[in-house]
Amino acid sequence: MSRPDGRFSAGTLLLIAGDILVFLIFSIAGRADHEMSLSLIDTLKTAMPFILGWFITAPLMGAYRPEAVENMPAAAKKAAATMVIATIVGLLLRALYLQRGVNILFGVITLGFNLVLMVIWRVAYTGVKNRKTAAS
Repeated sequence: MSRPDGRFSAGTLLLIAGDILVFLIFSIAGRADHEMSLSLIDTLKTAMPFILGWFITAPLMGAYRPEAVENMPAAAKKAAATMVIATIVGLLLRALYLQRGVNILFGVITLGFNLVLMVIWRVAYTGVKNRKTAAS
């Protein structure tokens, strides 16, 4: 979803910002639940492997192509499918960073939380985008 000059459109930049926000919400919720520091640095450290996992996976899976947010069912399917792979990548990056194995329960919780949040975000974005387009 880039323009002819190769730069991202405003819609794509908004989509990217919302995608990042999903992982920051996940990080804040998890850290708060475990009574851990909510400093910006600590929050980013927790979120970063999953943000990287998403941005490694999403372009390869077409999550930023126009058809990925063409309609609400397409947005939900693409977000969910991408999140499954992105979470696996994120968990592996986290394991490398922390130099320890992957906790399966943490992985399941991470996938469930982020999948639901990302689908809600992507469907909401698509709905608003399509309403604006229809009103034009």
